[in-house]
Amino acid sequence: MRQGADYLVAYGENVNAGEGAVVITGVGDYVGQVTYSFRIDPIQVDAPKAATDLVYSGAEQVGVAPSGEYEVSGGSATNAGDYTAAVSLKDKKNYVWAGKGGSDDVRVPWSIAKAAPSYSAPGSRRRYVRADPGRPRAGGFSWQDDPSTSVGDAGEHEFMVTFTPSDAANYNVVQNIPVIVRVSSPILLSCRRSPISSILENSRKLQFRKAISTL
Repeated sequence: MRQGADYLVAYGENVNAGEGAVVITGVGDYVGQVTYSFRIDPIQVDAPKAATDLVYSGAEQVGVAPSGEYEVSGGSATNAGDYTAAVSLKDKKNYVWAGKGGSDDVRVPWSIAKAAPSYSAPGSRRRYVRADPGRPRAGGFSWQDDPSTSVGDAGEHEFMVTFTPSDAANYNVVQNIPVIVRVSSPILLSCRRSPISSILENSRKLQFRKAISTL
């Protein structure tokens, strides 16, 4: 039998996923008609994966990128933080998520990490001014030890400070920055306090001058 001479073949739309059909009709000495059905499976689409190791840079970054099969909402951002992208198949009739079998929107978590700030280590001064240690100061340094902590005997002693960036939402707070305190004499220290910015400047050495206690 020859197609076109003894029989004709007609197809339906057979474009979209679902059930398709083909109709075979006899021609000439052949009469009758037969219909065969078959299934058209949807295309399997892999769900997107979030970008990793993104760190704040001040520019917009893409955590979940769109493709020819799906659209993405909430897949890019500038600031550090945790985000969730909504991913939607462009043709939900003919596309399904691989391994899931459905076409519902999926959510993909992603994030931008805070960056390490740039800072200059605290510097030397020729007088001792004790800062309020336990209170972080945006854009500056603060002591980590208790306010009552003594600077110790004459000589050099190491203390730790914390740097708090002015943009703490996008930059990490840095702790345990060593600062050398140079004590000039063993006489008792009179307790004084002033803003941390008055001490922690210019270099890594702090020169403290002690005053006689008025006790």
